[in-house]
Amino acid sequence: MKRVFLLCMSFLLLFCGCAAAGTREKEEFLRLRTELIAREEVFLRAEVTADYGERVYIYLLQYQGSDSRGRISVEEPAEIRDVEAVLEEGQVSLHYDGAVLDTGAVAGPYSPLQIFPLLVQTWKSGSVRECWREALEGTDCIAVLFDLTQAGEDTTLCRSWFDRESLQPLCAELETDGKTVLRCRFFPEAAPEAH
Repeated sequence: MKRVFLLCMSFLLLFCGCAAAGTREKEEFLRLRTELIAREEVFLRAEVTADYGERVYIYLLQYQGSDSRGRISVEEPAEIRDVEAVLEEGQVSLHYDGAVLDTGAVAGPYSPLQIFPLLVQTWKSGSVRECWREALEGTDCIAVLFDLTQAGEDTTLCRSWFDRESLQPLCAELETDGKTVLRCRFFPEAAPEAH
């Protein structure tokens, strides 16, 4: 019964948000969205570039979780390797070598700490402006433009590219007021085995 409900919801979300896209792109995106809605959690590994104008930071991060809670592990830069951030309902705590530091609320969706749950939520239920086919570094992709703009705030868009064959995410960009502030380049990896 739960799967039937999820499938019906994904149809509604797709057709409400992707009306202008071609039929084939709609079907491919529906397949992706249905798979994501059915999953309790995802595993993502990505190079994340945060561009704040005068400062640009590049991280290699792993994420295992959902759209509201999960665990981020830092692989690079080496200075903060093995730091983990645990996210739960907008709160974050940092873990390193047995020590825990509660940092409180995450500083908005434009933080590398918040990008993964934001992307998962967007992919599952975000408002879709457009779906199209595009080659990305030689891979045939389904590309999706999501509108994340909240009333009274700057225009915020998310572009995401997924491998058409595997449906794995390849790249995502978060743009606010015409400027790309976060970019993720994903690496296809199997989730680590549970301990």
